[in-house]
Amino acid sequence: MTAADYVAGLHRRRAHAYRVPRCDCGCPDPWTCRCDNHDEVTEQYVDGYRDAAQHILDAGLTPAPNVRAMRVMWRRGGSEQRLAQRISEPWEVAV
Repeated sequence: MTAADYVAGLHRRRAHAYRVPRCDCGCPDPWTCRCDNHDEVTEQYVDGYRDAAQHILDAGLTPAPNVRAMRVMWRRGGSEQRLAQRISEPWEVAV
């Protein structure tokens, strides 16, 4: 990618931001919006972390701990509790 291609991409992005309606929070561009509450842990968020962590473990790697999601997994019990424990041990993280 050349510098001219990069600059052309920036111009396209800016033109698109002017065409689309503003986000509900008032930000003009959803890509750069930082208004979401990232402290909220939903069931879907935890399920996604669980599935991703299991996939990474199946590949023989160690997933990064996400303490908020792992605490929910611990409270769910069963296989999710064992998975949370398996993730936390190499990192020495208390769930």
